[in-house]
Amino acid sequence: MDWPADPETYGVDDEFLFGSSLLVAPMLAGQASRSVYLPRGRWCDFWTGEVVLGGRRIDVKKPVGQPPVFVRENSLLPLAKPVEFICPDTCFDLEVRVYGKSPRPFALYEDDGETNEWAAGKQTTVTLAWDGREGRQTRAGGYSGPARYRIGKWTPVGDYDLAPPLSLANGGFADNARDFAVDHATGYVSQCKPIAGWTVSDPQRVGVQPLVNGLRNMGPAKVDPGAHFAFIQFAGNCIRQTVDGLTPGKQYVLSYRFAARDYADATSPKGQQITATVRTEAGDVLGATTSAARRSGFANGSVQFVATEPAAVVEFRNSSAPGETTVCVTGVELKVKAP
Repeated sequence: MDWPADPETYGVDDEFLFGSSLLVAPMLAGQASRSVYLPRGRWCDFWTGEVVLGGRRIDVKKPVGQPPVFVRENSLLPLAKPVEFICPDTCFDLEVRVYGKSPRPFALYEDDGETNEWAAGKQTTVTLAWDGREGRQTRAGGYSGPARYRIGKWTPVGDYDLAPPLSLANGGFADNARDFAVDHATGYVSQCKPIAGWTVSDPQRVGVQPLVNGLRNMGPAKVDPGAHFAFIQFAGNCIRQTVDGLTPGKQYVLSYRFAARDYADATSPKGQQITATVRTEAGDVLGATTSAARRSGFANGSVQFVATEPAAVVEFRNSSAPGETTVCVTGVELKVKAP
């Protein structure tokens, strides 16, 4: 199994790996689109060259003859020009597509194509490698016949300088809040739905709600129609997500919108604060910002940081003084910092 640490892959039975680098998601006759689960990491659409973040489901629309195919980051993919037939001296003309900044070497094999002399050592391994600027091939083995492969060009595919998106939708958080409810006698959250893609500290006090329900003193004109926000009730609670696919040494900007909300105006203290933090998976802080959350509307916040490894943990914490406080977050976005 290729992703034993990803339980989301356990029940996927309508996709398959072709080799170690290609993920194929077949479509049935009459289908114009389908949902595809991409395991953790970055993947490149074989047909369009678009780089997308895995660890989530995406909706894919493809025309007939182009089923969803995604190439794993850091792969070399040799593609041969079609030939009408194969004979003893056939040489395949290859284009080697390069996916990612540090692709793994790829091995091809040569022998006479007719006998079993390969078992006696009369075979050659052709190793393809990319050093970040150009490709090279090396041959090692006992086959002395005509070359079976001729490389015409090396083609880097995909923009891997783009920041991976967080697993968000609808202006911030997924539309899964139909069961959201508040006990208006106490102001406490009595029932809530989880935030897709995020880990929460307290499922009873942290969840997602449609902005259409409104924040106090905020009319519909002040928010994005159809957007959702994550609410984090009680100081110390938080939401967090591990983001994969970062480029070490590159500068990033985590931007977001935030506000304060009272469920019980008479008792909730003022001075709500929210702290956004980016850490390594080991816990080292890469960047953090603490801001006062207002009740009059959403404000903008950001954290700048330099990635030190491919993954980082993004966290939003209610850092208010202890009490029945609630802070809200929406519009979370991660981008490479402009030069």
